[in-house]
Amino acid sequence: MAIDETILSRADLPDIVATLMAWEGEASYPLGLHVGDVGWHARLPDDELDGTMRAFSRNGVWVAFGLFEPGLVRPRIAPGLAYDAEVARAVADAVQAMPQPQVCTDADPGSAFRTWLSAAGWTLDPDPWTCLYKPLDSGDRDLGDSATKPPADADGVCDRVAVQRAAFTGSTFTVEAWQRMATGPGFDPDLEMLSRDDVGRPVAGRDRLVGRGRKVRNPRTARHPPRPLGAGHGRRVLQALLGALGRAGCSGVSVHTPARNAAAVAVYTSSGMRAIENTQTLIRPKRLSVSAARLE
Repeated sequence: MAIDETILSRADLPDIVATLMAWEGEASYPLGLHVGDVGWHARLPDDELDGTMRAFSRNGVWVAFGLFEPGLVRPRIAPGLAYDAEVARAVADAVQAMPQPQVCTDADPGSAFRTWLSAAGWTLDPDPWTCLYKPLDSGDRDLGDSATKPPADADGVCDRVAVQRAAFTGSTFTVEAWQRMATGPGFDPDLEMLSRDDVGRPVAGRDRLVGRGRKVRNPRTARHPPRPLGAGHGRRVLQALLGALGRAGCSGVSVHTPARNAAAVAVYTSSGMRAIENTQTLIRPKRLSVSAARLE
């Protein structure tokens, strides 16, 4: 049965989020592409968003979805289809056709998709990522402090954006990008956190998209670099978010961070998260011709 590939747009975001949430089900912790990744992706303007979201369907039913960005692909294959050769081949062909000289993609170990790409010459990324996890219960609802809370107004949003831009070199995050993200499906203002120091300066921020009533995956903490390391700002904003997630009824939270980032791992473990596994993406070291790349 043929697999159809469809390019999606911003108007399809509600269907994308609903489908990914259904696929997550009751998994203890989500790996691979997550609804929060799609929510963060929604910050992009339409001219950058268009063409980056693709659905793969069979008989009108989605069997896979992926974010296709320059040099990076984040696919998600529907539950129960990890060993489906037809689905794997369709997604692998789309990934192989990416024009960039080097491409990186998620690929679950043991899946047919990973097998197809391995046979085509893809190799393991030498830099693994660590997945950390923490179950949440009633005791976590009181975590947080009075200086860490959701942005209350436009000035707070500007401060949240400023922290993000200061924390990550080359960040393109803007107030307009925040507004696109905030109006997208799954955004919960109660789970957007901004931490201030004792004189009111913004020092750290964190957001979480789609979280209530289920396990969630946590994005990175943004900490303002001029503020001193070791001051605990990253841990403060993480603790506040864990408390908000607990009050929202979430049963657990997980995060992926580069294994070599010892400082980030230390922040997560200090908040009760524990490392549960390492993951490695696949990379195509050099451009193969499209004819050679297709898995005939």
